[in-house]
Amino acid sequence: MKTHNDPTKIFKALSDETRLRILWLLDTHELSVNDMVEILGSTQSRVSRHLTVLKEADFLDSRREGTWIYYRKAEKEKMTPEIEQAWNLLHEWAIDREEANLDREKVREVLQNKRNRSRTFFGKHASRWDAIRATLCSELVTLQALEALIPPDLTVVDVGTGTGQLLLPLAKVVQKVIGIDHSPQMLKLAKQNAQKLAIRNVEFRLGEIDELPLHDAEVDAAFACLVLHHAPDPAKAIQELARVVKPRGCVIIVDLQKHADEWMRDELADLWLGFEKNDMQRWFTNAGLVNPRWIEGLSPIEETAEQKQFAIKIRSFIYCGRKTITHPHS
Repeated sequence: MKTHNDPTKIFKALSDETRLRILWLLDTHELSVNDMVEILGSTQSRVSRHLTVLKEADFLDSRREGTWIYYRKAEKEKMTPEIEQAWNLLHEWAIDREEANLDREKVREVLQNKRNRSRTFFGKHASRWDAIRATLCSELVTLQALEALIPPDLTVVDVGTGTGQLLLPLAKVVQKVIGIDHSPQMLKLAKQNAQKLAIRNVEFRLGEIDELPLHDAEVDAAFACLVLHHAPDPAKAIQELARVVKPRGCVIIVDLQKHADEWMRDELADLWLGFEKNDMQRWFTNAGLVNPRWIEGLSPIEETAEQKQFAIKIRSFIYCGRKTITHPHS
């Protein structure tokens, strides 16, 4: 780990106002190059050059996902005193600048557009989601997730409940299940499915994964099955899941491992091409979730959905952790 930075690189990084704006954008969110091009109204080549300068000065970390590159603020433990002081100066520079406030508002608009795109997709495909979902994740993987829950007196939340494929079996083994989804069409089908099975210990709420309609510490466990890759900000989503579980409560993610199937962005409205174990570990740690477990999911079952273009063969995973007694963000 570095103890000091080359001051010439720091000065170069901070000498351009566009680069200061980029740092301000990435201070709170991980964004793709395309996101920043849209927000800044610049060209991709120009934004990429600025990002290279900032990364060489150790202000940023990046990761590649298919053909897209995402940038984020460097992890605090990796920062030298000079870089940390520069970030503090950036806050002083931006706090009273109208342009900085406008940039933050544009970030919120970009993230909201991603939410709207996802909501539109699920509204359109609600009636056939069960068939599409089967190609992404075996029901055996869903049952594996239930191993994290044993006591029957629990209240749990199923975030991104869809048509209730996880919520309904959960309702058979716990006291109460709250199903949350941002698609009214999905919730309508989930309610119908619960009624068909005469399941009454369920409640349905409309909401987003990064703004859950739940009180702090309202549930004993939170599930998010095949929903995190639709979240505009996965780190914030996991912090929100941690917020709503009780101390020592469990957060359980079922999702796809990192892959390179770019077409899923357009066909399935995916915002992320799966996740790596290191990503999950970092986000869980920052959210105050400890004792993490990564469980390799089974290969997807050999089925196709109603449309053959939804036939997918990507490995899944289960990642779970428990909330510390004192949440770091509370």
